[in-house]
Amino acid sequence: MNMTSPSLPFDLDGRKKFLRHLSETLSRVDVEARLTAMADAVGHDRFRKQAADDIVAILRPADVLPRVYGGYRQVVTDGIRFILSRLPVERISRLMADQARLSPETPAGARLLMLARHLPTLHKLGQIIARNRHLDPSLKNWLVALEHAPCTVPMDDIIERIQAALGEDIARYDIRIGSAPIAEASVGLAVPFTFVREDGTRRRGVFKMLRPGVESCLREELDLLPELAGYLDARRHRYPLKHLHFADVFQDIRSALMEEADLSGEQKKLKAAFRFYHDRGPARVPTLYPFSTPEITAMAFLGGEKITEACTTPEDRRRLAEDLFRILIWRPLFSPDPRPPFHGDPHAGNLLAQCRDITGSFRLGLIDWSLSGTLPRDKRSRLIFTMLGILMAARDRISQGIQDLSVDDDRYTPAFRSRLDRAIDTITADNRYLTGGIAGKTFVLLDGLALEGFRFPSDLLLFRKAFFTLEGVLFDLCPAFDLDKAMAGEMALLMMTEGPQRWAAWSFPFMDRPENYRSLISNLDLRILAQHLMTLFFQQGTAMMTGLWTAAGD
Repeated sequence: MNMTSPSLPFDLDGRKKFLRHLSETLSRVDVEARLTAMADAVGHDRFRKQAADDIVAILRPADVLPRVYGGYRQVVTDGIRFILSRLPVERISRLMADQARLSPETPAGARLLMLARHLPTLHKLGQIIARNRHLDPSLKNWLVALEHAPCTVPMDDIIERIQAALGEDIARYDIRIGSAPIAEASVGLAVPFTFVREDGTRRRGVFKMLRPGVESCLREELDLLPELAGYLDARRHRYPLKHLHFADVFQDIRSALMEEADLSGEQKKLKAAFRFYHDRGPARVPTLYPFSTPEITAMAFLGGEKITEACTTPEDRRRLAEDLFRILIWRPLFSPDPRPPFHGDPHAGNLLAQCRDITGSFRLGLIDWSLSGTLPRDKRSRLIFTMLGILMAARDRISQGIQDLSVDDDRYTPAFRSRLDRAIDTITADNRYLTGGIAGKTFVLLDGLALEGFRFPSDLLLFRKAFFTLEGVLFDLCPAFDLDKAMAGEMALLMMTEGPQRWAAWSFPFMDRPENYRSLISNLDLRILAQHLMTLFFQQGTAMMTGLWTAAGD
């Protein structure tokens, strides 16, 4: 090929051979330069479109999805191709150079992992999907690899950035930076260090900082998400996604990435979480150190093992599961605080089993609060109202609870209620709903309704995702752990403490509001539930007696 007048080969095999030839004879920087020169010669728009087609053809992203997800292969391929075709020429040339330097025998999964490492939106989407324990195991194992990829940022660059950000605090606290990062995520990386406190003791800490160049990559990709949503909406007839709002899905990804990149915002969340959990049981949240900056979060190092890999006995694993349930689900859901914080991404890598306390129990380290939220008391009340409706199989109560939780403008119109009832009937007949417990049914219902286009507060959807993520961790720790049984036991204990308040409400009915009780269940709802359970008990008893009578007659 005449490199003085570059042009793109017309067939895919020719282009692959051309790229392979470049990568074998030139450095990566030179390969990128040649591709950029080619773009200048043939036109940037044509080059980006052709380069996107080539990368997708080489990657074969559809091959990564198991057959059970065959219906989603087209939307995945279309989405990746769209993003690639809109990236700046310099960046897509870099991505092409990465792919060209891989062996021709490199499987699709490994190629897609490399691409995801350089596309924060794709990386984050993969991490979010990986939290669902109902995924096909082969896909889940592939996605989990996104959490364990080696760090690619040179340590010299990291040290230089830390020194520039901290300035005189390096000497003031005698900060000594570790030899290598301990983790690298879609947006940030974590670097160990030690420092000297005012009392003269040396303590361990962790710097969290953004990966070099990730901010510009994020700006480019996040600006494309609304356009991508419109593109996929126009092609939705090709996908089995019914009424899914692509704009809402990408807004979730956008929010997650922006929060992860907002170190100052994460520092505020870390402080709130520390206050919420400090001296309240076995949970530990990292302390924020005073030499944090807008560019770098300096926090305490929490030692311990990944909770699912801690060397513990079956009994220890059961107790760990119970503690996790109380700390990450029960406590924020039934806290007296008006807006308690909750961890939005409680996967096993963010949960550490630390040394035992004086009672023999493990302490639990909760790290990475970049993705966290709060649930106001009124929304938690309606969520419990919906759970009670599910427990009693009362469709009207379920629909009412969902209406109150929704943020759709037309949520109280007859048309909305009619569409909602039809969606509820479909979702509650699905096996995933039927096989879940009460809490699981509630979040499966919210999940299904979100896919059908119903809209809910972003923090409620985040809590739903956190529940599914933690449900997978609990299952890995102790498959026999019964979340509903644990919740019923805690609820019984909580209601015992509400006795005087409930007696007062019998005399003054205006006080009998769910929000007035920490359990978020009014006396009226409690009475309706008791009547339902009593009716169910008599129905089962009657059925049993009828069966015995029939058997005796035979």
